[in-house]
Amino acid sequence: MTISALDHPNVKEGREVIPGAVTQHFLADIEREYGRNSGVYQSRVLGEFADDADETLVRRSLLLAAADRWESRDLEYLTANEPLVAALDPARYGPDSTVLAIRQGPILRELIAWRRTDTMTTTGRVITELGERGVGPKQTFWIPPEERGWGNASTVTVGGDQVVVDEVGVGGGIVDRLREQNYRVTSYNGGRSPRRPAFANLRAESHWHLRMLLEDRLIALPRDEALFDELAAIRWRATSNGKIQIEPKDDLKNRLGRSPDRADAVVLAFSGWQSRRSRSTATVHWG
Repeated sequence: MTISALDHPNVKEGREVIPGAVTQHFLADIEREYGRNSGVYQSRVLGEFADDADETLVRRSLLLAAADRWESRDLEYLTANEPLVAALDPARYGPDSTVLAIRQGPILRELIAWRRTDTMTTTGRVITELGERGVGPKQTFWIPPEERGWGNASTVTVGGDQVVVDEVGVGGGIVDRLREQNYRVTSYNGGRSPRRPAFANLRAESHWHLRMLLEDRLIALPRDEALFDELAAIRWRATSNGKIQIEPKDDLKNRLGRSPDRADAVVLAFSGWQSRRSRSTATVHWG
């Protein structure tokens, strides 16, 4: 037996018969954001919880359109005065790759990947790659007494481009080392609570944020088939309480035959960025 929100008195009557319950406005918001055919609409509106409710997170056509925007440079005008942001999905030994994503505003500039390095070697490689691309640490300057007011500090710290690192596993050590080197680092953990209650965790919210940016045609990605294969393979589902959940990473790895490291780095790179024209909001506050 299922109970559809469409049969609720507030919806049928078009007015608030039962205060605080579902409304036509709420249902319209769900339909506009997720679509009538989505698992979220079916579960939260129609009350239908299918066992096979897994859905593809991102259609390949959206990825190809993002690559077209990258090649046509349609969004370049939006990068004026935008700083570079680096996002790192680290790996240690084994088949997984460490991937460093470089983003400027709505444009993913580059993906750099390498394998089989320990934590300290990875940190050194990251610092080298960042330096070659102009992503630098904070700078501290001494202010002569005659140039500072009474009681003001003798030094000032300025600049520092943002680096976001997945802290799970080996990432924690990399976060600490980069901070020691005066980089402005935000640590990311997908298992944390989301900002919005519609999601199971921060990982789900961040993936959905990328989906919305792609659907709204607000970002540009280089034409990277390995990246597109990973993003197009990710599945999501609506849980029994209507929350959006991304499939376990191990399930995705088994289906792909590899870890979705490039996709993870791109999700990180865009997790703290939003456009005023987007239906979605940033999921991570850059620290």
